[in-house]
Amino acid sequence: MFANMMLLQLNERLFYQQLPSRPLQSDSKASIAEDYKSYLEYYSTDHPTVWLPYQFRMIRFLVVVSSTILLLFLLIFLSHKGVSDINVSEPTEHIPTKTLGGRLYCDREQMKPSVEIPDDVNKVRPADLKVIAAMGDSIMVASLSKNFEDDTSRNIYPGNSFVIGGDGTLAEQITVGKILREFNRELVGLSRGAGYDNAGFNVAVGGMTSEDMPRQAKDLIERMKRDGVSLTEDWKIVTIFIGTNDIAKLRCHSQKEPIERGEYKRNLFEAISLLRGNLNRTIVSVVSMWNSQLVFDAQSLIEEGKRMQCGDHYMEKRDVLCDEYRKVAYEVQNERAFDHKDFTVVVQGFMDNIRDAFRNKDGMYDKSFYGEDMFHLSKYGNAVLGKFLWNTMLEPVDQKSKKVDLGDESVPLKCPTKCCRFGFSHHTLFVMFFYLEKLVWLRLTEENNSETIGREKILLQWPKFL
Repeated sequence: MFANMMLLQLNERLFYQQLPSRPLQSDSKASIAEDYKSYLEYYSTDHPTVWLPYQFRMIRFLVVVSSTILLLFLLIFLSHKGVSDINVSEPTEHIPTKTLGGRLYCDREQMKPSVEIPDDVNKVRPADLKVIAAMGDSIMVASLSKNFEDDTSRNIYPGNSFVIGGDGTLAEQITVGKILREFNRELVGLSRGAGYDNAGFNVAVGGMTSEDMPRQAKDLIERMKRDGVSLTEDWKIVTIFIGTNDIAKLRCHSQKEPIERGEYKRNLFEAISLLRGNLNRTIVSVVSMWNSQLVFDAQSLIEEGKRMQCGDHYMEKRDVLCDEYRKVAYEVQNERAFDHKDFTVVVQGFMDNIRDAFRNKDGMYDKSFYGEDMFHLSKYGNAVLGKFLWNTMLEPVDQKSKKVDLGDESVPLKCPTKCCRFGFSHHTLFVMFFYLEKLVWLRLTEENNSETIGREKILLQWPKFL
């Protein structure tokens, strides 16, 4: 409608512009008067003019210009102040969680690799290890060991794992992996970050029991192949800790049966058999099962001063299972089924005799060792275990610590020595026993003129020849 009106006005304007400035002689007075009247009506101040659309154009032009000016001022303001400064609220300050760092003060000569790659497990130096790996459950992937107090994004932090964590430096947090990295900067397999994506050769999975050990062994072998590790030439250390979820099946008012010691041993044995069949030059380090008080009863002991109350029968069965799992680890080691010149299994039992929740240096219960659920380990707890696991690894097999003081932060990191590079002397003892047994067998055959002497008789009589 508005457009029609404008068109009508324009036509009228053109009409009147075509009128002659002077009347023609042929025009009558009446027609001249009528035209003049129409002319006056058209150009009167009360009549809509043809300039109305041009007024709208002017308004639109002014709006565009003013908007452009405002936008320019805004851009100049942002360029000087910065986009992040627009937020009037203060940025959130992330508070780091407690942890424990360390340093190595070792003889530089003992930190060097061997001149030639050793072919004997007893000659391996820390710097000879090229690959680190781990198998287990949520403890091994450092579940709930968050880096900041307000961190709720993830619940798995393998980069903080006491065995294989590789985040940060040794001075910031102790892990066995970061200690070994001080000896060999090219160490392969370290876990990093949160989640499972960058776990490296840490094949542990949260919630798993010993039944998952064979699958994890296969997964580890495939990862090493895929990443170009020499399964025959590179020295490797694989740490295993498993069992908390096997026992956790035994719950208050639950009908589920836990995994018994026989099945636990079969699972562990099968997993190590797979490693032995595919990996040469490998040290399998088994962290023996902890006692119930350290993890299962921690919250109750710290908050109530007593163990979790769930009936004497339940507590007794749980304690027995922990003991049996621990015995299984030592059986696998002492049976020497996997012992070879370049392969061995060694148990690290530095917490075997700890029957309490974590206490600090003042002897007080301390929650900082644990994650939010008071079961898993915090970043600090992982650092504490990393330090004592490393120290135990350097101790001879028959002299390993059984009850360390977890709360004593003053305990330094141990260094390898010329005589004790690693505490893997079990194979040495086996070799020594083998040759002594042969010697005793020869002495006995000479005395008895017989070549058929039982092993039991040799074991009974060999002390007199030493």
